[in-house]
Amino acid sequence: MSNDAASCNIGPQGRKVRRLLGVAMLVGAAGMAMVLDGAGLPRAVRGGLLVPFMFGFMGVFQAADATCVALAQQGMIDMDDGPVPLKDTYLKAVLARKVRGVWLKSLAASMVATVLAVMA
Repeated sequence: MSNDAASCNIGPQGRKVRRLLGVAMLVGAAGMAMVLDGAGLPRAVRGGLLVPFMFGFMGVFQAADATCVALAQQGMIDMDDGPVPLKDTYLKAVLARKVRGVWLKSLAASMVATVLAVMA
């Protein structure tokens, strides 16, 4: 999907915040994986890393796709000047497709990261 201004619902500042928080969450999840592995905890416990990995990848992919999942689901857009209602039905449909993509990419990436963390 294109990330031009016509198909985005967050501005540069929103993307920056999501990228920063996403990367921080991924680093934290990787750190937790090392601690849990070092503590010798069972693999089932390490499987719980799916949640922080999911949050981390959600932030990264929202930033990459310039699409905030929560804003899109509320029918809002925030181009760094505050949220406003989105009235364009075509853009709503485009954003709905992008939201599904963000969810699917985040889920796939977090599952891979979790499997790698569990198998380490």
